Amino acid sequence: MRGAVRDLLLGNAGLFVGRTSLAEAAGPRAGALEAAIAELSAEGCVIDRDASGGARLGSSPELLRPAEVAASLEDTRMRFEIDHRLELDSTNDAAWDRAGAGAAEGAVVSADSQKSGRGRGGNRWESSPFRGLWFSVVLKALPPAGSSARTTCAAAVAVAESLGAAAGVKAMIKWPNDVWIGMRKICGILTETRSRGDMPSPVVLGIGMNVNHAPEDFPPGIRGRATSLRIEKGRTFDRTAVMSAVLRSLDYWYGRASDGPAEELDGRYSELSMLHGMDVRFDFGREKVEGKVTGISCALGMTLAMAGGRTRTFRAEHISSVELRGR
Repeated sequence: MRGAVRDLLLGNAGLFVGRTSLAEAAGPRAGALEAAIAELSAEGCVIDRDASGGARLGSSPELLRPAEVAASLEDTRMRFEIDHRLELDSTNDAAWDRAGAGAAEGAVVSADSQKSGRGRGGNRWESSPFRGLWFSVVLKALPPAGSSARTTCAAAVAVAESLGAAAGVKAMIKWPNDVWIGMRKICGILTETRSRGDMPSPVVLGIGMNVNHAPEDFPPGIRGRATSLRIEKGRTFDRTAVMSAVLRSLDYWYGRASDGPAEELDGRYSELSMLHGMDVRFDFGREKVEGKVTGISCALGMTLAMAGGRTRTFRAEHISSVELRGR
């Protein structure tokens, strides 16, 4: 199969893979290997062949090039240093290890796949190898009031804006920490802090984004609720360019969250929210809440018009299991 050949070449990027191994990945059908390589070449992969019929991946839209990402960001406020791995249990955990060793703001840990990626509330994040972007950034904590929420808001705005610029899609924020296209999720954001007594604690910001996934790359249970840039636009994207765009936008919006007026981030976050006017239902502690969204604020939370004419505002950290009931 083409996907198995692609993954084998990506996992050995820069090295020749023998014809026998490639043929096993391609499957038993006559001509399957040559057909798979031809299709990958048509997608923009540069593949070298040797005399024995082996192949080496020279470049590919799906091959992340961390040195190019860092070089494209030399003029940003943060000094992004990228530690890229083929596979990790969790990029957030690896970023915490870097932070504990004294890593500076802007340290990035990325991986081509995660075995134990996680989202908000301990949910598992599926990380198909080489298809998406899975990375975590070490940041300085913002001033205490609402710092974690503002970090998440800045990241969500950065992702939504960068996807629009890099891929021409209309990405919107599903409050508080997901980015959707239409009614399907494309990106999840996880902001973590850890107590260090009286010492200022860094923040680790994790981003998981679906870039070159085909529908069959998602587990059956989420195929109807997940999307990717490839699904939306019908072509593959250069993961290196997308990651550069996201980090550049994050650099700007995290700087505005730190130094700019609170109204600037709050206003942009509200503009990009997909929930305005929608009926929602969620758990607020042990309480079941339903209502129509009338306002979204990073600082204050989500405001609902509820039964009986009541209006009530709920903070993000106390909400779980948000369901969208219609527009």
